[in-house]
Amino acid sequence: MIVEYGLDPLWLLGIEALISIVLCALVIPFLSLAKCPFQNSACVIDSSGQPVVESIKSYMVDIFNYGILTLGVTLLLISMVTYNAVGLVIVKKMTAMVRAVVDISRTLLIWLVGILLTATAGTTSTTYQWESLQWKTVLAQSLGFFLLVCGNFIFYQIVEFDCLKEKTPILD
Repeated sequence: MIVEYGLDPLWLLGIEALISIVLCALVIPFLSLAKCPFQNSACVIDSSGQPVVESIKSYMVDIFNYGILTLGVTLLLISMVTYNAVGLVIVKKMTAMVRAVVDISRTLLIWLVGILLTATAGTTSTTYQWESLQWKTVLAQSLGFFLLVCGNFIFYQIVEFDCLKEKTPILD
């Protein structure tokens, strides 16, 4: 589809990144000023002791004061740079479809790790209870992932259905 309109996939990825940066730069400072309407456990307490939605200053102080948090953030940034660099290579050498499949796989893998962590370490510590293990919740999430995968397979025409193909008129 991108090729049909003469759009460069790498240019589109750059535009996507630029939009994300601009949105974050505009929204996060606003959220640092917004009073938190939720319970205090869902809020961040700013330096003046007030509950707010976000607190960039508190985050930065914590990141630089706690070594394990600094290490975690550093590893997260390295993994994000690596993932995006690999994604660019995939789009450049293969197709955007392959990147979409990789994105779905990553999301599914993270969800499965959350389920496994909750089912194992989460039984002894609430810190590791990342996911709900209620069968209805797991079933609904599984169905959602299945629909996500099926939708991408149909969109990228990995799986084709005759009823979804464009009908060409027959000329007399």
